[in-house]
Amino acid sequence: MNILKFAISFLVALNLHAHIDENSEFYSDSGIRGPSFSEIKKELAKLHTEYPNLTEIIPISQSLAGRKNIGILFFNKEEGTANRLSIITGATHGNEYLNIADRLPRAMLEARSPGFLNYIANGGAVLYVPIINPDGYERRARRNNNRVDLNRDFPNELIGLSGLSQPETSQYVAWVNNWITSVPMQLDIVVDYHCCHGSLLYPFGYTSERIKRVDLAKHVHVAELMQKYFPDYIHGITGEVLGYFPRGTTKDFWYLEYGAMGFTFEGKYRQENKKLTEHVMWWNDVFSYLNQPLLPSEM
Repeated sequence: MNILKFAISFLVALNLHAHIDENSEFYSDSGIRGPSFSEIKKELAKLHTEYPNLTEIIPISQSLAGRKNIGILFFNKEEGTANRLSIITGATHGNEYLNIADRLPRAMLEARSPGFLNYIANGGAVLYVPIINPDGYERRARRNNNRVDLNRDFPNELIGLSGLSQPETSQYVAWVNNWITSVPMQLDIVVDYHCCHGSLLYPFGYTSERIKRVDLAKHVHVAELMQKYFPDYIHGITGEVLGYFPRGTTKDFWYLEYGAMGFTFEGKYRQENKKLTEHVMWWNDVFSYLNQPLLPSEM
């Protein structure tokens, strides 16, 4: 192989498998192009117009470039409140958009997903934030406009990492914290969609140390539900699956701070957008499980 051909092959490999070396400048790209950020916001607003008795538009943050980010919150508005919350997010790395987190809200409703609807009917709320990093998303870049990797900007008290240095992370976490503590309510699960490994990762990410046995069993159970619909996807902690130990990830933060199940879903390059039906079925099972959260070993 000549030098030029080798160089091209090497760069392509880095781009497709960027999670193997998080310090590389050749970060992964999902290969999936989405609409503009403003179009994604319009879709959320339209969904709220169609289902005003079930949804609220939530101001999540304002990015460094001045983009006002929103999410859509589903809860039983007839009751007026909720006592449990689940969160689904995407594009924390702006170039890892999968076209899943933005389509899930409508897809779950149109499928009349019984697990989802029963979760809401029984006091659950579900927050979707399709794009955590709008500036990065618009530039097709991993980091925000300060060149900060937002999935390294979440606190971790065990290693003294304060995090939340950026408006996209600090304002998002502040909203969640304010809503949880004002009710109060339990945070059940947070899943952040990334690309491109084909796996489901759970805490801890920053170390090979295991979380508490009972908590690990719950994470593994959700991962096994995932494998019903994604049988070739694997699961585990980041170090074992991807080969490195990132600090300041979302999944570690939500687990440590709120005791929630925290996951990173690693979709597949140029494929994940074709699997919306599988994601709807997986989430139906997850919400059904959250309605009856005890595992057989805990009964």
